[in-house]
Parts: sequence; C-alpha cells; structure tokens
Amino acid sequence: MENTNQRSYEKRLIWEADSSIFLNNPSTFVGVAVFALAFLVHLSLSIRIGVIGGGISGSFVSKYLVDYDLDCSLEELNIFDPNPLGEIATKEKSSDSDWQGSRVGTYQLEDGRIVELGASVITDQFKFIIEMAEGGNLTVGEPFTTASVEGDSGKLEGMAIYDGDGEVLLNTANTTSSTFYDMVWRYNLDLLKIFKITSTAIHRFDMLQSMLREYDRFFFSSPMEMWKEVNLYSFTQMSLDDLCDYLWLPKELPFWRRLARGQGSLRKELLESLMLVNYNQDNSQINALTGLGSFSSTSHSKLHSIVGGNAQLISSAFDQARRKREVLCPDTPNVVSHSSRQITTVVGSLSGFEVYATDGSMVGEYDIMVLAAPLSMARVEFLVKSHVDESVLQPMPLGGLVENPDEGDIPSDHEGHIPLPHHLSEAATRPYTQVVTTLVRHVELQLEHFAIDPEHVPRAVFTTKRGKAAEYNVTAISQISAKDNLFKVFSSQPLPLDVLQLFFGPSVEVEYEKTWGGYHGGATPDYQGKGDTTDFLLFDGATGFAGHTNAGALYYPNAMELTFACVELSAMGAKAVAKLIAQRVEWVRASESSDLGEEL
Repeated sequence: MENTNQRSYEKRLIWEADSSIFLNNPSTFVGVAVFALAFLVHLSLSIRIGVIGGGISGSFVSKYLVDYDLDCSLEELNIFDPNPLGEIATKEKSSDSDWQGSRVGTYQLEDGRIVELGASVITDQFKFIIEMAEGGNLTVGEPFTTASVEGDSGKLEGMAIYDGDGEVLLNTANTTSSTFYDMVWRYNLDLLKIFKITSTAIHRFDMLQSMLREYDRFFFSSPMEMWKEVNLYSFTQMSLDDLCDYLWLPKELPFWRRLARGQGSLRKELLESLMLVNYNQDNSQINALTGLGSFSSTSHSKLHSIVGGNAQLISSAFDQARRKREVLCPDTPNVVSHSSRQITTVVGSLSGFEVYATDGSMVGEYDIMVLAAPLSMARVEFLVKSHVDESVLQPMPLGGLVENPDEGDIPSDHEGHIPLPHHLSEAATRPYTQVVTTLVRHVELQLEHFAIDPEHVPRAVFTTKRGKAAEYNVTAISQISAKDNLFKVFSSQPLPLDVLQLFFGPSVEVEYEKTWGGYHGGATPDYQGKGDTTDFLLFDGATGFAGHTNAGALYYPNAMELTFACVELSAMGAKAVAKLIAQRVEWVRASESSDLGEEL
C-alpha cells in the first residue's frame, strides 16, 4: 500500500511539474500533446501486472511471464488470492469455497494420506502440466495411488456402469479376458469409429501444443483462433450427440445386435457415463471437443498422478516463477509476490487499473490485469472512468463493444474506449455446473442396491443419465483406499446421511465434503452443447495510442476452458495469454510464422 501511494504521488509530481512548464509555453497545445506522449512512454518503461486468482491459470501465467521478462522490466507481478497458493485442505483447515482461485482440490487425511477431491489423474497428453511438475521436482507417478498405503490389500479394480432400477449395463471387475477385447466385442464398430476420430483430434491437439511452445511465433487472440488453426473448431460447435449422429453411433442397439450376447450401446453407456463423471453433463449438453478429450483419457493415453497431490502444481509454478526471477535479475528485488487480499473492484483507465479489496481500500495500481478465475464466479466488479468526468464510474465494456467496419472514428457513446472485435459470449457469464465431492470412510458398498455381483465388485461405479436421476444425482462412486474403506462420491448436490447409508450401510462416516465453487460457482462450464467462448483480451483502454503505451489491458486465460475444461487447457490458456502480454510490452517480437497446421 505504501509503494502504491508513493507511485501515485510520484506520478502527480511529474504531471504537475511538467504540465506547468508546457502550459506556460506559447505553443500550449503542442506542448501538452508532447508531454502526454512523453508521460505515456514514461509509464511504459516498467510493467506492473496484477493477477486475480491463484489456481493453475494464475500461477502458470506468472511463471510464463517471468520466462519472457529477460530485461527485468517487471516492476511488480502480484497474484491476488485469499488462500495460500496450492493449499492442501484438512478436516481442521478447509479452504474457503467462495474464493477466486483454484478449482484443483487436494485433501490430506489425519494419517497423512492424500486424496484428490476432483480429477485424480493426468495423461501423457498433459504436456504443459508434466513440464511444470518436472520443473518443480514433483514426482509423476502411477494413477489411482493417492491415499494408498503399502500393502493396501483389498483394493478393487475395474468399473461398472449403473443404469438405475437395479440394472448394471457393464461390469469389468474381475473379468478373465482383457478389458480392451471385452470393449471391442461389446461396442465393435462403434468403438473403432470413435477411436479413429479421437486419434485424429489428439494429433491436431499435439500440433497446437507445439505451436504454443514456439517462443516468438503463434500468438493467438482467442481459443477459437487456436482451434481453427488445427482444424478442431468444428468440434466446439456441435454437441457430442451431434457427433455421434454424424458417426452413425446409435442411441439404442439395433435389433440384429441384440441377438448377440454381451452387446451394448457405446453412446448410452460408456460415453454418457464418462461425460457425467467428468463434467456432470450428458452427451447432449457437452460439446464434441470436450467429449473426445474425455474419451481419450480412457483409450489413448497412459494415466499418471502427481505424487502428493495436484495442488502442489500451483505452489510449484509460483516458486518456479520466483526462482527464475532471481536467476534473471539477481541485482533487483524479487517482484513476484502473492497477496491474500480478495479483490472485489477493478477500475480501468488510460494509465492502467486501480484494484480494490473487500474493505474498499485500494491495494495497487497495475498496467495490465489478468483475470485467472471464471468470470461468472469471480465476483469482481469491473468499472471504467468516464472520459468526460473521471469521478463518474461506468461498467467496463468487457468485449461488448464491437467495431463497425463502416465507421472510421470511435462513436461518442463508446466513452473513449476502443471497441474490441468480438462481443462477449453469453457463455462467458453463464453459471458453472454444480458438483459436490463427498469423502466417506468405514463403509460397506451396498451391492444389492446397485445389483452388483459379489464376485465382481468394481473399484468405481459410474451412472448413466437414467442412473443419475434414479440415485439422487450421483454420477460416480469410487474406492480410494481399502485400508479404511475410503470412498469418494460425485453428485450434483450435498447428500444427506440417509442417502449415504442407503449406499454404504449404517456405519458410514463422512470425512469431508466439498461444494465446488461454493454458492457462487460450480465445477465446470455449462456448455449447453457448444464451446462458445470469448477472446483472451477482455478490455483494452489504451488502444489507439500507436504503441506508445502498454497499459490498460485486461486478459482472461479462463476463456480456454469455455471450449474444453481440464488442468492442461488451463495451462495452455495461461501460456497463450503470457505470450500476448509479452508481445504487447515488447518483450518479444513475432517472427515469420510457418503454418504448422498445413499437414492437417
């Protein structure tokens, strides 16, 4: 706060001293214009960047920004998040659900074992995640090993798909044949069709990751531009159901396949249950790109987990940013920091942004802001000062002003703010889907209730859309550890004790419950069958000054997850935004780009 006041005071002194000189000059108009330009150049010599949200996006974008700042021009890089970065929750120490940071959740049991409250595995395709993990000396281990102990006998294997009303559609537990061959027989040509198109999508996704890794090439303004570059855009504009129709994957089995034993509907069983457990949305609600990404984790990639919990990725990325800054700029203070203040208001102007906390106090002034939390649940009010009267504040036009190509000048009703090329998508402010994680222990899965054969008890039970509706909106039940019969349950709302006893018997004990996003959020975007999103640049108050100022830009890496949400896409959004900022402040200049997508 002291530094902020000092910087404001210095700016005012410069302005008052220099303006008095120019105003006494006979060529007043020219003098003031030259002064204004010089003042803007002065402000652009050092860069102050504020990041709201300390999850994967916020911590990773900080690391990537430091990578680009080779001339040490960063004056401040501050992550605002009320909780410690990468905090691991315990029964006594629970993170605030209503904060603006990560939706990665890791829980530590009293005996020290770790449980992932959300997704527990990563794949070989998570290249940015694995790179950050290895850079921070984290261990990438075997999947489904969190909360396990040495000699954890009784650990179950396989999975079952439950369709409600006592009907199990598929159970791979304790089968004598290979699960892969069981799947091929059950879904035959349908499985090969989805496998082939997923392989194509993975190849194109690999190309996009390679493009983002290019230091001075491929600067993408939006997620849609990225998907178009690698010919995956069409998958964002259709639902998974639409794709299944295109591939002639039937919802119900044709009569001739019903004559053969062990046949099933890939679309109704495997695909639908995967979408529900990963996103709490069915095939008609999920977009095709997200659907293929979910399927790829079960069919094309080797699975891994971060030993010690995914939350370590956040603190590791932040620590790597600080260490990298010390290496690059050993003679200057380390400007990478974390503030526990929760931000409620951001006021933009030509010179940048004023940032205010919950108590109304101004906590800093920044040239560039990064919103690294979902816009729909961040609970931040974005305002701008009127160009007529700076004491008047107006809602910040987040991507809402679209330039008319027939207009050469800025319309007066734009309040002096240059319009952005695209409207803010309705999907950007749409509430996320609600998911609740419940950890229970000392349980006995009620096999009769789920019509499971005692000789074939699976590690996980997934539900179809019908099964979810029949079982209190539960999408998955999975064993975490056999030591104390620890299970994890995903559902759409908190589960009362009588429901848990119905599933697990009278001895069930609730260890922990997490409502993702609290009362203001959710776990994943509500896709509504498409992947509509917005540009990474939400607001630009400094456009129009011919490159003489870099201030006034608000970036949004979370635009990426509106097309496909997972930790790797959060990392890629952070990388894309860091590159755009680096280009804006001239830490890097774009070189000639060869089209790596030509082969696609």
